[in-house]
Amino acid sequence: MSEKPPQLTIARQMLLVVVIAVDVALLRFFFASRVLLIFFTLQVGLLCWLRARGTLRLFWIGFEVSGLAFMAALACFYLLAHLSSDRLLALYWKPVFYFALETLVRWAPDPETRRRILTRECQTVILEVVCFVPPLLASLMGGGLTVAFARSMAGLRQRGRG
Repeated sequence: MSEKPPQLTIARQMLLVVVIAVDVALLRFFFASRVLLIFFTLQVGLLCWLRARGTLRLFWIGFEVSGLAFMAALACFYLLAHLSSDRLLALYWKPVFYFALETLVRWAPDPETRRRILTRECQTVILEVVCFVPPLLASLMGGGLTVAFARSMAGLRQRGRG
């Protein structure tokens, strides 16, 4: 007998709409477009969390908590630190951005491709990806650590019984 997938109830749909609305409002108020990708990723993670069961659900819970914690820490930095967002992000993204750009130009097969890489539109995409990687890694590590912790706790409980 196959298990039916969980239904997306009205309450869950309402929760999803509220979370997306709050994220978009925060995005418009606090951040530049450089963090847009992680918000969409967290929204997909929220949907997966609502639909998953068992260990996979634990992963998505850890993914969401870690990703949102990363973004909250970044928001606190923007609000509390007396650094402009460009100075704050420059500590990370400038060296990584220029390394990625230099590597792509070096690997480009022809002069036309090199010219396209150096356009503003392409550089914007590279910057989006460079700013997307740290919160994505934090979210993935959070999900993996949640599952690992749950498994180790289950093992400890079984050893205590046996």
